[in-house]
Amino acid sequence: MPAPDYAATGLPYEPAIRRMLVQVVREPMRTEFDRGEPRARQHETAVNARITVGEIEFTAAQVETLYDFIINDLKHATVAFTMPIWVGASYQTRTVKLMQVPVPKVFNGAGDAYVDLDLLVLAYR
Repeated sequence: MPAPDYAATGLPYEPAIRRMLVQVVREPMRTEFDRGEPRARQHETAVNARITVGEIEFTAAQVETLYDFIINDLKHATVAFTMPIWVGASYQTRTVKLMQVPVPKVFNGAGDAYVDLDLLVLAYR
């Protein structure tokens, strides 16, 4: 079964202000030797990263669509999905998982909100 596709929902993925925090999730494996420097290497060829995409602007209707996507398609944020992610110089589709259900920050009386997405990007590079 293919992973749910965030882009197919028509929801925004670009933050109002390009603000993104990227953290590599796995530290390299280290081997200590009796003499010389320790050897460091990756666990696998794919590098996973934790990304916080900050302040994506949603209308009130889009917030409802987002929560419908999280509850129904992502089974309460337990299923991986595909989403365009900023990777260096452009957006590229990557498989991601929500680290936590986002809490919208309403900024006007119409219910429009900013939402921060905290994602685990599988195979970031």
